[in-house]
Amino acid sequence: CERWSSLLDEEITKESIQELLDPITDDLWVAAACADRVLDEPDVQRALLESGIRRTDDAIRRVQDHLASLPEEDASSPDRHTSTTDALAAYFSSHKDDARLCQIRSCLIERVSRLSTYEEISKTFPVSASEGAEKDEWGKWEDGPWDNDNAEAGPSTAVGNRDASQLLPLSLFLTEDIGTSCLFLASQSLIKALRVVRSRHCAEYEPLRLDILSRIPPFTDPADYRDLLPGVDTQTGEETLFSNVQNASKKDFAASKEVVDALSKCDFLASSEGEAGPLLSSRGDHEALSSVDILSWYKDRIDSILLSTGIADNALSLVQHGIAHGVLGLDEVGEDLSLISRLVYDAHGEELTDEWSIGTAKWSSLEPREIINLYLERSTPDTIVSDIRRLVKPYLFVLESRCERAGKPDPGLSKRLLYDLILNIGLELAAPIFDASKPTVVASQRLIADDEDLARLALACLYGSSSTSDWTSMSRIFECLPAWNFQTTEDDDEADTTISSLGAFLVPTTARPHTDPSDLIAFFKPLPARSLSRALDILDVHLESGETLSRWGV
Repeated sequence: CERWSSLLDEEITKESIQELLDPITDDLWVAAACADRVLDEPDVQRALLESGIRRTDDAIRRVQDHLASLPEEDASSPDRHTSTTDALAAYFSSHKDDARLCQIRSCLIERVSRLSTYEEISKTFPVSASEGAEKDEWGKWEDGPWDNDNAEAGPSTAVGNRDASQLLPLSLFLTEDIGTSCLFLASQSLIKALRVVRSRHCAEYEPLRLDILSRIPPFTDPADYRDLLPGVDTQTGEETLFSNVQNASKKDFAASKEVVDALSKCDFLASSEGEAGPLLSSRGDHEALSSVDILSWYKDRIDSILLSTGIADNALSLVQHGIAHGVLGLDEVGEDLSLISRLVYDAHGEELTDEWSIGTAKWSSLEPREIINLYLERSTPDTIVSDIRRLVKPYLFVLESRCERAGKPDPGLSKRLLYDLILNIGLELAAPIFDASKPTVVASQRLIADDEDLARLALACLYGSSSTSDWTSMSRIFECLPAWNFQTTEDDDEADTTISSLGAFLVPTTARPHTDPSDLIAFFKPLPARSLSRALDILDVHLESGETLSRWGV
């Protein structure tokens, strides 16, 4: 006993275990000695655990024999568990050594399970820098590190050149709470190791599942841990819980519920060393969460990715995998994310900042007109048409889709917002838009597909402009307008009356010194094609006269 107690942990070997512990006849002392030592060498630790477990076999047989000697009860009886627990508690009270041996065995059995888990996750740990250098030095690499066969290392290489076994020693894994170890593995992006732990220790992993996933670095591609992401059962509206098939093996007798409950009634026993510590999560149990809670977690995770890394692709990937897992409500989040990404990267070419996170009120508080203006804030006459097609058009499509999903379809929404943009964008930027909408362009490629709307917008823009010098843009717009061949009739008076009314309306007053194109469109909306054609003839005269007067400085 003294020789064993004087040994340091690193001095213990398989041979010393046999040499020093096997001759000792006191089973309780040997079992306690094996539970007292926690080593970092897996082979030696397994030998130590097996030695301690063997010393508890006799005690287990005595307890089982005692239970067998008791009168049998109906297996379906609801009181069977209670009576068995009370009988064991009474036995343990009079056989304290057997109680202690059962408690120690439960601790050792748990450590054997964790040791097997550690051996499995060690296979997923990246090679340390020193080991890699040694292999390279002796030429033992069959393939270079760039070979495709090495790609399976995946996200488990996040710890870089450090050996993960040094960061998570076996002794710590055996005694630390499983959830705490999982939080470490997640923080190092050791995803393969997390899968092993979840499959073997589901009861300890699942209560902390969302905390563990949140600890994975946001720069890690969600595709790497998509099978760990929470999902929702569309029929029940609750979280889909992980089914732990691998952990369904038969428990050891010392770990059965009856024995554990009986031992808990024994006041003379100290708390078990093998028991897990308190969980870090506030949930504290393994219950299915609601779809609202799952959706909230996804939103928080998306914001975390955006705010800390700005990697929109990772955020979009998380949305896609969440949708694949049945999480409702992520469609709109994905749409917003795509729209914000277009705004920040395509329209502005700047890094994402927290004011454009989907979790902040800035994006959701903006009106559609304001968002469209932001998309086109840096547009030039050379880029305005392409910017509308690649930035504004997708946004307008999303708005219409949301109206349909809400049960309030508004098929004219896109047209109204696009026309409002044209009326307020200015002649220099409006001219390319009219050029891309002229009747000679293929209908499917025109920004303004309707000829009558094209004429109405041009009339409003040109008469509403305060410019007296940009004749190039004005002429360019006029040249894009449709040419109708109508015979002059008495119905043309409607156009003349409209132009006369327009002239009176445009006269500046102290209350309204200037009139915008958006104020004038109402004059031309009622006009049919024949009247619009007449109005364009009048516009032609006005433009020619205005340009002549301008040349003479009038």
